[in-house]
Amino acid sequence: MSTPVRLKEVVDIVVSMELWKNMEGLSIRGSDNISALSDHVAMNPRHNFVAISGDQLIGTVLGRFDGRRGYIYHLAVHPDFRKQNIGNELMERCFQSFRDIHVTKCHMMVLRDSVTIKIINAIKALRNISHSLNSEKRGLMSFKELIKNSVKEFVWETN
Repeated sequence: MSTPVRLKEVVDIVVSMELWKNMEGLSIRGSDNISALSDHVAMNPRHNFVAISGDQLIGTVLGRFDGRRGYIYHLAVHPDFRKQNIGNELMERCFQSFRDIHVTKCHMMVLRDSVTIKIINAIKALRNISHSLNSEKRGLMSFKELIKNSVKEFVWETN
């Protein structure tokens, strides 16, 4: 059975923050507060998603569009619900929201000190999703380069 994924609402912010606080490799900064996140959701209503199981929020992804590029932050899935393609579904929904408005380049923020196998697997899933676009890719960094350089962001780009 598939996990329902829906657009994130302002009422989801507090629960999302609780999920993020318990995520290894996810950094919570001063700008990750209720007011700033409420503004983010209001300004980007079609690019933020949550996964729900029963009445529990189990996954999130924040997307932002600056008029030129997409940005992805805080992809997170509760540890008890991993290995069920929930992260892939969240990313696919976020990417589709960008494709719907003809975004051709997207940055995914990754912590330099968090380049673990879990992050690499998430990025591999991201790359698999981008291959489904059937467009020429430019600027995609190899995973070896990603690990070697411990880069801060991963770029998905189509032309």
